[in-house]
Amino acid sequence: MLLLLLGCAATNNVVSVPESKPWSNDAQKRRDLMVGKWLGEVPGEHGLRLTLIERNENGTYRLTFRSYKGARYEESVEVGLWGVSGSIYFTIMRGWIKEGEFVPADSTRAYFYDAYNISRLSSITLEFESLDSGHRFTNRRVGNDFQFSD
Repeated sequence: MLLLLLGCAATNNVVSVPESKPWSNDAQKRRDLMVGKWLGEVPGEHGLRLTLIERNENGTYRLTFRSYKGARYEESVEVGLWGVSGSIYFTIMRGWIKEGEFVPADSTRAYFYDAYNISRLSSITLEFESLDSGHRFTNRRVGNDFQFSD
């Protein structure tokens, strides 16, 4: 048994980990810029798809998808956590709001975790690309009182 443990110790590379990561004021500015409501529009094969995401300062988000087919639309709402690390924006989808009730997602499924590379961020525009699919998205800031109209 002792020989086995010594063999493991001899081949194990040790990497030092700093006690804390360096503080970046730019990282905080990026995160602060993303707080609020943002609207995205994507033309789909059957009509227009709108997204309205509200990112809260506490790291939670609410994302409303509205897909139009002519004058009619379907809507779904997801909720979760969001954050920024360097130029990476990420979301952790926790579930949906259906008929006013929270329906949890299966947190063991990788499908509900997304990461994006931020390509452009200003006080009015956010452009980002999915690291998984390569899809690109553009959102524009809207007022905190903005809501979809029926």
